[in-house]
Amino acid sequence: VGTFAGILGLIALCRLLPIAGKKSDRALYILLLITSVATMVVAQTRSAFAGFLFGVFLLLLFSKRLGLSAFLTFVVAPLLVVSSLGGLIWAFLERGQSTQQLETLSSRVDWWSFAWQKFLERPLLGYGAYAAGRFAVLAKHGLGKTSTMHSDYLEMLVGTGIWGLILFLALLVGTWWFLTRYLRHSTIMAMDQQLAYEAVTVLGLLTFRSMFMTMLTWHPPLDLLVILGYAEFLRRRRLREVPVAV
Repeated sequence: VGTFAGILGLIALCRLLPIAGKKSDRALYILLLITSVATMVVAQTRSAFAGFLFGVFLLLLFSKRLGLSAFLTFVVAPLLVVSSLGGLIWAFLERGQSTQQLETLSSRVDWWSFAWQKFLERPLLGYGAYAAGRFAVLAKHGLGKTSTMHSDYLEMLVGTGIWGLILFLALLVGTWWFLTRYLRHSTIMAMDQQLAYEAVTVLGLLTFRSMFMTMLTWHPPLDLLVILGYAEFLRRRRLREVPVAV
């Protein structure tokens, strides 16, 4: 719920602060943004909230709103920290957990340490995609009902070995590269540029959260596949536009 709210919130912000052109349907997108942020607060999904903030950073970076970015970073953020809201924010982040639970990221660090040892035992082929994390790692901790290790990268290492991770990182880095490249392309159509802008911000949230959850690989990863498909669409269209030397 927190992830979907973060995605909708970022899209609303992108529509309120478009990369080019006039704003439209402001009331609708303001309502969507408020609802999305409220949902993230109620869901208390910390990594989704952090991913949302990372997406906001990318939004301001690629829309070249450097003044607004500096104001939020050096004025608003410090004021929130030193004000009475700082304590409320920290209490929200703690979620009633102890210091030990926070240091181990809700026991994730323990799972990941054991998963790393299992990976070293079978680094090339792994123990089986979509099954290794649950049965080769979590079941050993008495957590057989927990479906994933809450990390795309550890899940792939244990499940498919180093080759699976290499292929996935090539796909992810390639998607980032194509989107950011076309976002900076001066001749791209306004509609396509706006969609690439929205895709980058959402991909930022998903990539950040993939370190703490299985956001990009757990089937079906529809959010990533939509963004990947759009990046491939842009790549193929660009190839058709480039003249071939005879």
